[in-house]
Amino acid sequence: MSGEDPKVSIETPAVEAADRLAGWWVAMANEQRAHCSHLLGESNRRLIKEAMARHVVTDGLLVARLDSPNAPRTLPLPNGVASPSEDASGTLLEAGLPDRSRAGSRDRRGNQRPGRAGGEETDERTGAIVGFVMYGPETGSYEQSVDRGIIENVFVHPDYRDREIGTALLDAAERALAESGVDTIALEVMAENDDARRFYARRGYQPHRLELEVPAEGVDSEAEVDGESEVEPGPESDRHTNEGNP
Repeated sequence: MSGEDPKVSIETPAVEAADRLAGWWVAMANEQRAHCSHLLGESNRRLIKEAMARHVVTDGLLVARLDSPNAPRTLPLPNGVASPSEDASGTLLEAGLPDRSRAGSRDRRGNQRPGRAGGEETDERTGAIVGFVMYGPETGSYEQSVDRGIIENVFVHPDYRDREIGTALLDAAERALAESGVDTIALEVMAENDDARRFYARRGYQPHRLELEVPAEGVDSEAEVDGESEVEPGPESDRHTNEGNP
C-alpha cells in the first residue's frame, strides 16, 4: 500500500478471534519456512488457536485494528491460508464479537477490567485487524537470576507492512511486560531473517544466546570435538515461538 500510515488502535481482541488469528499465525509460519524455520503452519493450527485463546484471557495478546470509518472490515488471509470460520463468501467480522468472559473480571495484576455499562454488549468496532503480537512471562523448569518477559510472535499483514504497525504492537507488548514486573524482555528471530534482525536491533535487542544446529546426515559420531561448547542449553518451554515480519 502507499500513502500515509493508517490509523490503528491497539487492543485486546475477543476470545472468539483466536480461530481467525490462528490462520494468520499459519501464514506467518509458512513465511518463515523461507528463512529455514522447521515449524509447520497448518499442522499446528489447533495448538496455536488454543494458545491464542489462553493469551487473550491472560492479557498476553494484542491486535492492531484499522481505526477509520472507511476501513475495510476484513482482510484476506495472506498466502492463501483459509480459515475454517469463513463462510462460503469468505466473510468474517474479525474479533468483532463481544467477549462476555471479560466483563467485570480482573487482569493478572489484579486490576479491574472495564465492563460494559449496564450490561450492554455492543461492539461498534468495524475496522479489520492488520496485525497481532503475543507475549507473556517466560515459563520453564529452571530458576533464573532474572524474570524474563517473552515476545512470542509479531505479525503484520503484508499489505500493511512498513507502516509503523509492527512498531506500535511491539511498543504495547513491551510496556505491558515492563508493567508486569519483568527484569528483561527477550524474543527469538531466525538467523537468516535479516529484515527482522535489523528491525529488532534498532529496538535495542542484542544477541544473548545462540542456537546452533547441524544436519544429522553425514555426522561422524566418533569424531572428537575440540573444546567445550559455549552454547548454554536453555530451559524447556511450552512457547510456540516464531517471529513474523513487522
